[in-house]
Amino acid sequence: MKRARHSLFAVTTAMVCFGAALQPASAQIVGDELLAALNNQLSLQGVSITGGEVSTSGSSVTITNATMSMAGDDEPFTISEIRMDGVQPDGAGGYNVATATIPPFAVDDSGTVASFGGIQVTDYTIAGTQETDIVLRGGVFKTMTMGPIAVSEDGRQAFSIAGVAVEVDDYQPGQPWASSVAVSDFALDTTVLDDPNASRTMAALGYETLTGDVTANGSWFPETGQMLMEDFIISVDDAASIGLDLNLGGYTVELVEAMQQINAATQDEQAAGMAMLGLMQQIEIGGAAITLTDASLTNKLLEFFGQQQGTNADGMRAFAKGMLPLGLAQLQSPEFAAKATAAIGAFLDNPGTLVIEAQPATPVPVLQLAAPVMSGNPAQLIDALSLDITAQ
Repeated sequence: MKRARHSLFAVTTAMVCFGAALQPASAQIVGDELLAALNNQLSLQGVSITGGEVSTSGSSVTITNATMSMAGDDEPFTISEIRMDGVQPDGAGGYNVATATIPPFAVDDSGTVASFGGIQVTDYTIAGTQETDIVLRGGVFKTMTMGPIAVSEDGRQAFSIAGVAVEVDDYQPGQPWASSVAVSDFALDTTVLDDPNASRTMAALGYETLTGDVTANGSWFPETGQMLMEDFIISVDDAASIGLDLNLGGYTVELVEAMQQINAATQDEQAAGMAMLGLMQQIEIGGAAITLTDASLTNKLLEFFGQQQGTNADGMRAFAKGMLPLGLAQLQSPEFAAKATAAIGAFLDNPGTLVIEAQPATPVPVLQLAAPVMSGNPAQLIDALSLDITAQ
């Protein structure tokens, strides 16, 4: 499954980097020039297309048998065809593409096969090399659909997704920019997990297959550097859902440009990761919330672990509540420990929704949070973020 996840992540990331805005113009399309502009743009995401044959027919461009790879990834893969329809030069060395389509394809990595049931991107902008707008230079699109997606190991399907849909608002320089993502009907066969003990535990809980959906909404405010992630929800059927909301600051246009430069200049994955980590230090946390909503998982866990201890769900619930004060005392924050003990205890008694919120009075730089983490002072972290926990 590790190779499967790696293949799926690499291919999906490369595809998502592929992206919108149709503007009519009249000029002859030179396929090799379009491919060069596309490669220049994709390099800002650490992606490259090499080889392949380029052909044009009217306003359509087709790239066949091209190799796509990501920086730091030594496993490039071949795309049989990339077709772009409604292609129009923008007069500044770039192109506007009405629809970009990749037919179904598969990537085989030593018996681990990731198959993709086709990808379509609409209103995709390929910026010219002289483009100065940082966002346009990286490429924008209107919609992207992909799927179905499946990962198999030695002929046995381990993971699948019915489809992925991304929708992005029209980009206007300097204006707020919103997007949404939906991953529909995922299914994970837990009997093929790398850890046999984990597989046995999931089977005992009745989760030999995990199914569910993922949704997320986001907004970016380029002029202020604020980034909002709202309703990022992973919902697992007959188990639970986990939601995440984030209010970040410091995500400026300059930060985006610096990230692009790292992707374009750095081929070593570890070096790029370290450079990105350095950039992330300018990010500030204005607020955050993690929401756990139970859908039968809590009682199943209490029953399972209770049986391991020779008792039942009620006995395990009482034991867990009794241990809460001792475990939470390690946070070195008596006030928060008391809140957490009450909230978690109420949740265990009547599993519903548990919410952990961070609402600092002023945005907290990520770098400032590193000190209490490194020094093992959780109380300082709790105070800095003004953490609260409630059961609903």
